[in-house]
Amino acid sequence: MNMFDGKRNWPEVVGLSVNEAIEIIKKDDPTLNVIKMEPRKIATRDYRLDRVLVYYDFETNLVNYAPGRG
Repeated sequence: MNMFDGKRNWPEVVGLSVNEAIEIIKKDDPTLNVIKMEPRKIATRDYRLDRVLVYYDFETNLVNYAPGRG
């Protein structure tokens, strides 16, 4: 599988803990670089299909946006 194949986003992990979400994403594609993103953390602007940013609420530790490649 290359970075253009496979799943592009994970709406099913919204509401899960950030660690559960990362585990599900890595299970779908172990080659992805999955990064926890705190709400006020600034993301890089480069577009990378081998990366998934997982935004979560720091207080609840729950994913609040559907993670996607890019």
